[in-house]
Amino acid sequence: MEKLERKDYKAIKHMNREIMEKYLNGIYQRGYSDGATAMAREQKAERDKALAQQSEAAEPAGEVQP
Repeated sequence: MEKLERKDYKAIKHMNREIMEKYLNGIYQRGYSDGATAMAREQKAERDKALAQQSEAAEPAGEVQP
């Protein structure tokens, strides 16, 4: 989590309601986007892991045929 810098605090302190709403909406949208990206990455990793386990189960268990 990023810390609020002094310059940001001063800017926020002087915002009116409309500007503050836009500012906070932007923060929310960035967080939502980052969360969606992270969720997609996690789901892909889970799918890849499941596919790898399925392919390992389908292979013979070290049996070599002459």
